[in-house]
Order: sequence, then structure tokens, then C-alpha cells
Amino acid sequence: MANFFTDNDDLRFYFDQGVPWAELVELTEYGFRAPDGFKDVEEAKSFYRDVAESFGELAAEGNGAQIELRASWTPGAGDLSKHVEAWAELLCMLGGLPPGSENVAVFGAKRGPRG
Repeated sequence: MANFFTDNDDLRFYFDQGVPWAELVELTEYGFRAPDGFKDVEEAKSFYRDVAESFGELAAEGNGAQIELRASWTPGAGDLSKHVEAWAELLCMLGGLPPGSENVAVFGAKRGPRG
């Protein structure tokens, strides 16, 4: 899998040799006085590297997004149209569309209610 951080020699060089880690970590970690904080510079640097690698993977994916949505319900007997409408509304909102419910005011929207 591509990684914008680990695949970039320049970024890794500046991370390893261009950042004054001792001074930076001393300031940002309050002199290692926090009880649940890092204990030394190497521990902090290791954590920051893990974060950079994680974000490097996300950056390599581009502008796409992935969402995993899990839902479970048992509709009552009868008409399922309200369930289907609610599910469709949720999927539209996840896709970036403004809410279309008649009971929700949407300022600046040019889209009418669905259904």
C-alpha cells in the first residue's frame, strides 16, 4: 500500500534529521511531567512517527473516503416505506446531500423534498 510519508525520502529525512525533537518535545510535552504523557524524546518521536505513517496512508488514498455503516433493526409488520425512506435519507446525508425532510429547514438548498 502506498504511503505519502514512508514513500517520500525528503519527508523522512526532515522528520529524522530536520526537526529539533529534543526542544520540540520538551515544549509540547511540558517537560515530561504529565503522568500519562511520554517519558522521553524517543517515546514521543516514535508516537509521532506512527501518526505520520497513519496519515501518510490516508494521504496516499487521495480525496476518496470510506465509511462503514452497520445497522440492525426489525421493522414491525406492515408498510416498510418509512423505513426505506429513512435509510435513503441517511445514505444521502452520508453522501453529502442536505437533508430533504419536510420538517427540516435547509438554508440555501435548491433541492426540493424527495418522494
